[in-house]
Amino acid sequence: MAFTLEELEAIERGIASGTLTIRYADKVRTYRSLDDMLRIRELIRGALGAGTSAATGPSRQVRPVTKTGW
Repeated sequence: MAFTLEELEAIERGIASGTLTIRYADKVRTYRSLDDMLRIRELIRGALGAGTSAATGPSRQVRPVTKTGW
């Protein structure tokens, strides 16, 4: 099954709002529980290669390297 970023964002909005029914594109999905939504979110993240969403922060740290004494 192919997942989209739009689907991931919709399920994250549903989780944040406590809503079991989500809408995205021309689709409507109703989940049985928050636990189901959390499991599916992780499945979608894995399929998309996303460690975390933009709402929760980046999946890696970037540390800038600077030169001093110029």
